[in-house]
Amino acid sequence: MKNSEIWKRSLDCFEAAIRDFDFIKVHNVMSLLEWKWTVKEKSESSLKVPTVLHMKKTVRELGRSAIEKLIKHNEDEYTVSAGGFVVTVHGPTTHDNFFFTNICFVLSESNHHELWNEHLQIEYEI
Repeated sequence: MKNSEIWKRSLDCFEAAIRDFDFIKVHNVMSLLEWKWTVKEKSESSLKVPTVLHMKKTVRELGRSAIEKLIKHNEDEYTVSAGGFVVTVHGPTTHDNFFFTNICFVLSESNHHELWNEHLQIEYEI
């Protein structure tokens, strides 16, 4: 598949995800928590809760950036984030033509990874 076709199909999939995302709910939560971004208006910057339009603009920039990097680095998947938003795009691989986009707004997250290997445990006990 050509890069121009990957770009178009990824962007179409991404725009569908934007249409389905509940930006009003995120705006309400950000307002309640007084979650502020630096917002530029008329060459001045101020700290305020972003509008829905500003959030959509930011998410579009994240999505376009992820798609560009997906194509440039020939990756199957690419994730970018800013301001609480996390955008993941999945493009076609050599064995499928599946396009997937995920947009989420994260309030809290925790990850823990642990390698458990009995052979390592035995070595440490000796």
